[in-house]
Amino acid sequence: MTQYSDYLLQVFEKLGTPLLAVAMEQSAQTPATSVKEAELMASLLGKSTQLGLSLSELVDMPASPEDSDSARLALTALAAPLVANQYRVSGRMPEDQDLQKTLEALKTVMTYSDNFSGTSQAVGRLETLDKDGTGGDRTQQHVRYLYTLIPAVNSVMAFPFGQKEQKMAQEVTERLVNRARQMREEIFPALEGDQQSEAELSLLRSLVMIYSQCHFAEMAKLMAVPEQNRMAALSTDPLWEAFENRVAMLEIVSTSLVPGAASEGTANTGTISPSPVPQQMPQTPPSSVAAPPIMPPVAPPVEQASPIPVTPQVTPPVTPPPVASSAPPPATESVPAQPVTPAEGDNSNPMSFFSKPPADATDGTAS
Repeated sequence: MTQYSDYLLQVFEKLGTPLLAVAMEQSAQTPATSVKEAELMASLLGKSTQLGLSLSELVDMPASPEDSDSARLALTALAAPLVANQYRVSGRMPEDQDLQKTLEALKTVMTYSDNFSGTSQAVGRLETLDKDGTGGDRTQQHVRYLYTLIPAVNSVMAFPFGQKEQKMAQEVTERLVNRARQMREEIFPALEGDQQSEAELSLLRSLVMIYSQCHFAEMAKLMAVPEQNRMAALSTDPLWEAFENRVAMLEIVSTSLVPGAASEGTANTGTISPSPVPQQMPQTPPSSVAAPPIMPPVAPPVEQASPIPVTPQVTPPVTPPPVASSAPPPATESVPAQPVTPAEGDNSNPMSFFSKPPADATDGTAS
């Protein structure tokens, strides 16, 4: 990464992110075009620059042009969250008198800082307030916890949902600290000692940021409710529901980045961790999968017409055609046989009539 890239990342994080967050909140409430969002960002940057230049008059600026230019940029980045918070609470762009009030409040802080010695140890403690993994003694750990919870306390002071500010601030801070400890036990169960404190502090910083955004988003919804109905709608249940939904997504991302966090996290805590991603079954090639049978479209029932009475027709009997009788075969002409007179006195054989005629008869016929 080049030096210029590192410089842009720092500008985006310290200067652009606070202003962009409030601009997005405004766009969510009243949808606007990209041109309007760019104009809003430009106005917020201008107010941040104005407040940063006013702050440069309160501190000892470096003599060299390069150092003084970097110092003004740092002061502008310091002013950006203040301008964004003013716009978020009031719903309008801070005026000059609003910036002057902020400047007077910072002057009071500077006067207060004169009660302490500006040693390197003091600078080191202040530098590590919002840094992860910097360690420090137990006192520094407590200071860092308090510093991390400031955005949540500011959210409660801006809109306590009809409750007492002190009571709600205590409830919110305790719930956020316990939630950070629970997440650390689920995601990083093997950490011990100072590593546990560092992990919980890092998670707490993320939870505080999520809570602050949910708090102001719910506040904006309630401010849109008519004033006569606003008291009846005051409830922190939607706020914590939105918070838990976002934290659940954060837990899913965390467990996916830390191998084995979901299974190890439930070993000693008894809390519910996100279930591991189920192993996917091997997919069958599309060619081997039988396509479901295509059912023919069912036509809607057609209303049947009433039946028409049919008069039965009487069919006359059909007389079969006469069968022609076959003519008898022609008789074969035969020569009638001459009657043979039986011999006198021979009556013993009645078939003797068909016997061979006697020789004298044959001889007589031939002659």
